[in-house]
Amino acid sequence: MKTQQSLLLIIIGILCLTNVAVAQNSKEDKKAALADIVRKVVNSDDYFFAPRYANSSGGSFDVSTDYSIKIKKDSIYAYLPYYGNAQTSGNDVADGTINFTWTAFTYVVNQDKKGNYDIVITPDRKKIGTMNDVKSVTLKISLDGSASVQVLSTNRNPINFDGSIGNRY
Repeated sequence: MKTQQSLLLIIIGILCLTNVAVAQNSKEDKKAALADIVRKVVNSDDYFFAPRYANSSGGSFDVSTDYSIKIKKDSIYAYLPYYGNAQTSGNDVADGTINFTWTAFTYVVNQDKKGNYDIVITPDRKKIGTMNDVKSVTLKISLDGSASVQVLSTNRNPINFDGSIGNRY
């Protein structure tokens, strides 16, 4: 009887250890699957950034779901709130938003050792169109889908956004 109880305890112990190993593999598998999705989204050249928070010299602000940056192979569309100071009036800086469409731009992608993305987008100054005071947009995308964006402008203080990326509008 004691042998059967000992054997039963050993079997239960092995099952518990197996469940822990499966749970760890499952967590790692989910993390790897999410990283794969992020890579596919970024490499698709058709995704968006949805901000949740804006951080500027004026403080930190929650951002509504109305705002985004849409990135396509042939165009960039941004509609973001602006909280901060504008150095000059005019040139679309007074309306409280960052609102532009670029069809001519440079798109440079770098990855760090962990695989996270650092993307710098700069407009072609000769074909800039609207919102010509924006100098660059920098996206930092983590493999967990979280992202941050920094917008640098000529006539406004820099502003940063924290949020996430996706591939459905």
